[in-house]
Amino acid sequence: MKHFLSVNEVGNLEQLIANALAYKANPFKDSHLVATSDWECSS
Repeated sequence: MKHFLSVNEVGNLEQLIANALAYKANPFKDSHLVATSDWECSS
């Protein structure tokens, strides 16, 4: 995830908004890119 301090740092604001809306509509669309782990949390 990129963090911006100003909208002037964004190259293409319209594309950024379109991508954000696409992720909002389908937040798990890139879930296959996340590495899964077999580690278990122990307390």
